[in-house]
Amino acid sequence: MPVITTVSRGAVHFELSDGEYRFNANKLKEFDIAEYKLPAGSVVVDNTEAQLRKYRSVIYSSVAALILLSLIAVFIYFLYYKNKRLRNVLENREAELIEAKEKAEESDLLKSAFLANMSHEIRTPLNAIVGFSSLLTSAEISPEEREEYSAIISTNSELMLTLINDILDISRLETGKIHFAYEDIDIPSLCQQVIMTTTHNRREGVECVFESSYETYTLRTDVQRLSQVLINLLTNANKFTEQGRITLSFEVLEKEGMVRFAVADTGCGIPPEKQAKVFDRFEKLDEFKQGTGLGLAICRQIVMKVGGKIWVDGTYTSGSRFVFTHPIRPLEDGDAVVSVGSGMA
Repeated sequence: MPVITTVSRGAVHFELSDGEYRFNANKLKEFDIAEYKLPAGSVVVDNTEAQLRKYRSVIYSSVAALILLSLIAVFIYFLYYKNKRLRNVLENREAELIEAKEKAEESDLLKSAFLANMSHEIRTPLNAIVGFSSLLTSAEISPEEREEYSAIISTNSELMLTLINDILDISRLETGKIHFAYEDIDIPSLCQQVIMTTTHNRREGVECVFESSYETYTLRTDVQRLSQVLINLLTNANKFTEQGRITLSFEVLEKEGMVRFAVADTGCGIPPEKQAKVFDRFEKLDEFKQGTGLGLAICRQIVMKVGGKIWVDGTYTSGSRFVFTHPIRPLEDGDAVVSVGSGMA
């Protein structure tokens, strides 16, 4: 039979069994009793440790299960994130492929339309050249008719040469193969020279004037390309103006850092619904008027190249008025390209 004795200091309990004393480790620590002071054969019992040993396997299993669940959760989140990222990549790639497909189809349609228009434009003067050249070999035509046919052949030859030059110009402009040579020029002198150059295309009775508040103004630009824009606009005005006047003007917009040119006429004008389309390739307001339909498209490309804008003035009602801007400091080769286009400033 085990004997249980209570020490007078309080709650130190021990059991005697077969000559062995068992002491509670927590009580010994509470009363500050060292183990070496205990009787021989004493055994210190830690009930807390015993309980821990009893439930250790359960605790270890729970911790292991918690770690495993955490790892599974991390793995699932990783799979979800990776799947979401792959789904976003696939959606972006799909959108890019659709956009590329649409651009390819649009490019193919534009190429087909360009070739069709170009074939039509070349065939028209070529037919005239071939037809009237064959008539010149006939002995039955009079000298007056021969002279008339020769003039028609000459006119259509010039038209075909202009068409080919325009096609080459717009192709090189759109592909960036043309490099502009910038230099300082006097704008009023250039405008007067351009007006003199286009005199032969002007109808009798139509006046062409230059208006500006500047007697002299130096601008850094490509003389050839700026002259090409002005000549194209004046030629276009000459074509559609049967009476009245054509006005070339320019003004300096210091705050905007631009020089604004304008060519106004008293011709038939441009319908509002066609004002944005006149800058497209082979776009002609009147199919029966002589021209290639590339002049205004070339103007837009040149103006965009230097960093300006070109548009039709929709508020002008006395005919048509084309306006374009040229930076006081143009975009020279190597400068950053800005997004520009046609539209009302």
